[in-house]
Amino acid sequence: ALGGFGVFLLMLAENVFPPIPSEVILPLAGYTAAQGRGSLLVIVVAGTLGSAAGAVLWYYVGRWIGIDRLKRFASRHGRWLTLTPGEVDHVDRWFDRYGHWAVLFGRTVPGVRTLISVPAGVSGMPLGPFLLSTLAGSAIWTVILV
Repeated sequence: ALGGFGVFLLMLAENVFPPIPSEVILPLAGYTAAQGRGSLLVIVVAGTLGSAAGAVLWYYVGRWIGIDRLKRFASRHGRWLTLTPGEVDHVDRWFDRYGHWAVLFGRTVPGVRTLISVPAGVSGMPLGPFLLSTLAGSAIWTVILV
């Protein structure tokens, strides 16, 4: 009933609270638009932007955590998570090298879509490349489902 704005809000919510499935939201919105009650282009743009907006929130959560805080947590509690500060450093170096690809492809994988934003923020990936990779990956996912 809210059209593109409703799709934007639902995709934002889907990225902030992962149990809301984009696999239900986007095909239904695409079907509704194909029936003449909306625009496919508006649905794709709204879905992509809503998804990216939610990803930015998690990116900033990762930035707030930061690599140093994560390493301190790993040194204190890592044995329960089987995570050491050295492994955090290893993943950080890997993310520095392949982060833009990880974000791009991660945005197209259910379950990883939301979570990939956190290590991007933790590793300090610059916001510009993060947004480009997020928008591209989110657009691919949205077009496939719509």
